[in-house]
Amino acid sequence: PASALQFGFPCSYPSWRAAGLSVALGTDAACSNDNMDVQGELRLLAGGGVFGVWSSREHTDFFGGGGDTSAAAVQAKRQELLAAGAEFNKPLELLKTVTTVPGTLHPGLPVGEIREGALANLLFVRLDHANMWPSLAPLRGVCFSALAPAIDGMMVA
Repeated sequence: PASALQFGFPCSYPSWRAAGLSVALGTDAACSNDNMDVQGELRLLAGGGVFGVWSSREHTDFFGGGGDTSAAAVQAKRQELLAAGAEFNKPLELLKTVTTVPGTLHPGLPVGEIREGALANLLFVRLDHANMWPSLAPLRGVCFSALAPAIDGMMVA
């Protein structure tokens, strides 16, 4: 999502999902994504449904001099787009875009599962770290907190 935003072409993830397409998330090259932050990409994907507001008729009407009615229409459009992308506000669904979905894209790509012969990185996170508080929903913390200080270790295969 960051690369698409940088170039001014925000993607319509909810419409992709509505069309039955899978969404796999990663980072782009440094030339178009200056921090290669997968967690930042997760956060953008979670709220990315509202990117469509800027190209909507409601937005154009509002910035063309619309008043309260136009502002209410923009807010209604925002709520509509948030609802359409609500799947990516669920941490497990959001994490699938970087874990299991990539392994389904090509039969010869051994990723997305932990088994012999597969490429897998395991991240160990301290749930008692202050950045994970409250740790009642650890997957949500992995998606939306400042995770790096809470990482206790990583195994790379």
